[in-house]
Amino acid sequence: MKRKRNIDDKRIQIKFKKVYEEAGFVPKVKFEEGLKKTVNWYIKHKKWLLDKKISFSGKSNEGNT
Repeated sequence: MKRKRNIDDKRIQIKFKKVYEEAGFVPKVKFEEGLKKTVNWYIKHKKWLLDKKISFSGKSNEGNT
């Protein structure tokens, strides 16, 4: 059973189309493929991510004790 969303997907799709047209942006990969590649990169480079000590605010805590 699909859950009803509070987002108007058609309006969002139209806005992205406008951005693509006005900016001349053409994605090299589909969203799903890009998301999968991104997640796999972070899994593969977990040590790098943990070394960065990123906080939930998105700011690096490097150098802080």
